[in-house]
Amino acid sequence: MDYSAWLASSQSYVYVDTPNSNLVCCICRMPFVEPTTSRTCSHSFCHDCIAPALQASPHCPIDRSPLSPRDMGPSSPIVRHMVDELIVECLNQPAGCEFTCQRQLLAGHLKDACLFAEEPCPDPECPEKALRKDIRGDSPRCPHRLVACDSCAADVRANELAAHSRICSMETTRCPACALEHPRSDSPAHAAACPAAPVPCPHAAHGCAWTGPRAALADTHTPHCPYAALAGFFRLADSRAAQRDAENARLRARLDAAEGMLAVVRHELHAVKGALGPWYRPDAAAAATTPDPGPASPQSHAALSPAPPPPHPPHPSPFSPAYAWRAHAHAHAHPEPPADIMAHLPPPPLTPGEDADAELAAYFPPSASAPGAEPPSPSPSPSLPGTLTALRAALHAHDARARIAAGAHAAELAALRQVVAGLRMQLHAVLMERSAGAGAEGVGAGGWAPLHARFFLGAPPMGAPAVSVTKL
Repeated sequence: MDYSAWLASSQSYVYVDTPNSNLVCCICRMPFVEPTTSRTCSHSFCHDCIAPALQASPHCPIDRSPLSPRDMGPSSPIVRHMVDELIVECLNQPAGCEFTCQRQLLAGHLKDACLFAEEPCPDPECPEKALRKDIRGDSPRCPHRLVACDSCAADVRANELAAHSRICSMETTRCPACALEHPRSDSPAHAAACPAAPVPCPHAAHGCAWTGPRAALADTHTPHCPYAALAGFFRLADSRAAQRDAENARLRARLDAAEGMLAVVRHELHAVKGALGPWYRPDAAAAATTPDPGPASPQSHAALSPAPPPPHPPHPSPFSPAYAWRAHAHAHAHPEPPADIMAHLPPPPLTPGEDADAELAAYFPPSASAPGAEPPSPSPSPSLPGTLTALRAALHAHDARARIAAGAHAAELAALRQVVAGLRMQLHAVLMERSAGAGAEGVGAGGWAPLHARFFLGAPPMGAPAVSVTKL
């Protein structure tokens, strides 16, 4: 076998001791093979490692300085001798060779001395290779020839005859307990019935520590064993323990499933709380689950009761003072009918916002601390679909109010724009009149003032700098 290409790779060697870190290539993380050193930064690498690295990137793998193949050269003899003197194992160690030597001597061992190295078969008609130990001798013969087993008369290869003898079923073997010779195929049956084989007491699992020959178990130990009298109790206890173990396994599986479902429910509840937002009331849920602490004095109730929340500011209405002009216009456009006609008309329908407020009032009763509020009557907690319906109605009402407010803002902005346009026109007319009066002496043909004094408050002299109207 040609080991030259194999030995040229740094991954082919198996080192007995841990190599020095200063002799390890930073690319393959193995000791140097044919070490080369850069002349620019003095870093060393394996020859077969640095060559493809420089083709991919012309930089040093350690400090990233510019580097080319022309900058590389052989390492110093000291580094080469140190890596060649490292102790390695034979490459045929998996086949059975236990030889170790310096790395520089491994090639000679594989070429001439290793008995587990492969060589061509001495039989010219055999195309296979054989181990050197199988073909050495005065009269070498082909190790792949077929020979007959002396015990079972089976045809096996000559180099596999020893391994076949160790597992041949017709080969005789000797019992280590009674020294009786028997075929290897009868070994399991003989081991189960050998009278001299050491066996433990049948009640060893319950605490009996006796161990002895099988022949003495029934004659000597069993009649005097204290655990033999409790054999029935042990069987019943073992049966019940097995049943408990099976039941515990089932309960553990059910508990794991219940914990998984509980985690899913908690996740969904958290998502629902996030969706409800300010409409979620955790104090009501806590009050429903908190046990009654018993009678207490009014002073303790007053001390423990939380302070009432501050009242929320009312939602802006389109008819609030900010929109007084709209209320006035609405009153003139839609006058209220007389009282005698209003008595016969049905009540006006609720607006979307009022409808939503009425629905939400059923789910969010007024606080007991509010003046004039009636004590809340005990009622079941609202269901989730009803709460979501009320929430949707409230959102619609809020959207409608926002659209009304946006329309009012747009109308006010348009009115302000018209006022600003009128003011601009008035200012322009005033400036024109003043500029015409100030430049009456320099009126030219057609009654117009000169161009340099037309748009100024006063008539500046010809040499004075003009003042812009936009800066007034």
